[in-house]
Amino acid sequence: MHPSISWQNSIGIVENHLSEFIDITGVKYQINRQVHEDLQALLSAAKQAGIEIAVVSAYRSFSRQLQIWNNKWIGKSQLLDRNAQPLEFSQLDDEQKFKAICHWSAIPGLSRHHWGTDFDIFNAQAINKGYQVRLIPEEFGSLGPCTHLANWLDNNLENFQFFRPYRIYQQGVAAEPWHISHIQCSHQFRQYFNKKQYLNFIDTIKLEGKAIIQQQLDHYLCQYFDNICLPQP
Repeated sequence: MHPSISWQNSIGIVENHLSEFIDITGVKYQINRQVHEDLQALLSAAKQAGIEIAVVSAYRSFSRQLQIWNNKWIGKSQLLDRNAQPLEFSQLDDEQKFKAICHWSAIPGLSRHHWGTDFDIFNAQAINKGYQVRLIPEEFGSLGPCTHLANWLDNNLENFQFFRPYRIYQQGVAAEPWHISHIQCSHQFRQYFNKKQYLNFIDTIKLEGKAIIQQQLDHYLCQYFDNICLPQP
């Protein structure tokens, strides 16, 4: 365990583990400084193979994840079912809302994006041509704009110390073929999470659905947070 890193880094409220990264499209992101070299090597190798990768999401703070969660809980943002189809918000009880949100979005403090080790990526050439990124599995399918990227990742991703934690659906988080994670560094940051400290912290903030989060936290940790596709042997 690194002495300057704590449970607060793991939930996105302290950011001393981050450094700046400039994407191929010119967008600036904050990423975990420990993964900078491996990420750059991955992007460079893909480019040599004729595939330009854009990072469309990197580090995400607790406050940003809180905004995403709260907006979904109160119906300000659309909820989707497991097949990415819209749900009728008014017909959902709290438990159904909880499951619907967790399928696509993490509870604030429990997003892998807090670690700066995880990235959502996309075909930069499609973006440059005006394609509006949705981040749905079909975009990485045989007819999607990222089909060649998906095939290249299948054959090369782990050579650069990354893997896809949500490569397939495992009854927790939806399949996210665009989501890559640094193998070693993400494993290290998972160890920093402290459930007791986290529960004490969320007691002090305005978090929609707080009661069911507190009630379902152990289930969430098992079914969503730790239920990932491990790197291939």
